[in-house]
Amino acid sequence: MIMKRRGLNFISESVADTMDEESIITIENEVDNIAPKIVGILGLNSTCDIATLRAELVEHCKEYAANILKKKDQEEEKE
Repeated sequence: MIMKRRGLNFISESVADTMDEESIITIENEVDNIAPKIVGILGLNSTCDIATLRAELVEHCKEYAANILKKKDQEEEKE
């Protein structure tokens, strides 16, 4: 349902019926990374440290992306 709302449901049910489970899972994982993720940070009072929170979020996203790339490289080396 979320994929349809994002306009990313390019695999019809009839096509999915002809695919093996591993291929479907791989495509679902890749599609999840296509849609942009938008995060809004709103400080509710003057004591909120938005800059530090933003820096932590950016660092986490960088580490997450690096781990995914590392995992893909390891999988390719095994093949």
